[in-house]
This record gives sequence, C-alpha cells and structure tokens, in this order.
Amino acid sequence: GGLEEAPSPGSHAMQSHEHVGRAVPFLPLTVPKPFSFALEGRMEERAQYDQGVRERQRAAEEREGLEQAQRQEEERRELLEYRKTLDFKATPINRYKAVAISPSRVELTVPRAPPLHSSQRSRGAGGKPSSTGSSLEGSLILD
Repeated sequence: GGLEEAPSPGSHAMQSHEHVGRAVPFLPLTVPKPFSFALEGRMEERAQYDQGVRERQRAAEEREGLEQAQRQEEERRELLEYRKTLDFKATPINRYKAVAISPSRVELTVPRAPPLHSSQRSRGAGGKPSSTGSSLEGSLILD
C-alpha cells in the first residue's frame, strides 16, 4: 500500500523508449504516493469533538442560568404573595409581677484587721529598734 511499481525494464512500455546504441533513460522502480498520518485525521476529529463538547457545556450553563433566574423570580413572587396574605399584628409587651426585695435577716460581716505583731515591726532588720522611729520600717510578719 502506498507504493506503485514502475514498469520493469523488460515490459512493453520500456521497450518503446529504448533505442539501439543509446543508454536506457532512468526511471524509478517505485513511484511514491502522497500519504498522511492517521494522527492528523484523529487530531481533526478530536478538535471537532472538543468544539462540540464546549458548545454543549456553554448551552447547558446558559440553560442552567436561565432556570436559576426563573426559580429565583418565582420564589420572590411567592414570598411577596405570602407576605400579602399575612395580617400585621403588633407583638404585645409582656407584663410581669413586680419583684419584691426584702431585707436580709443575716447580720452584716464585721471586718477585722489581720493580727500583725507590732513589736516586730518596730524593730529594725538587726533586731534592734529603728533609729528613725517609723513603725512601718522593717518586715511584716503575719501569724
């Protein structure tokens, strides 16, 4: 397939070209036919297929967009109709009983000072009374 054989040197067509005493003119043994790869045909078919797929997808997206817009419009209309059917009623304010606050029967807590040793505060760090006479100087010890 693809190659066509040229007439053999002994065939009738070749003999008409032969002349006595002259060289035989060069004729190729095979004549090539133009060819194309199957890949080229498949590429064209695939391009057409892809184009069809893109067109179908675009049409489906447009159709879906239109359907969604129609659904939203229908829902909006239904909501408006529903709201028209409702009767407006004000929400009542609830009235509760007044809360009675009674005084506590428990006595109040009396604050007490912590038991600090004043004798230890008056002494200095060395155990001697401070020279300044300040009662706050030195460390405090809690019991």
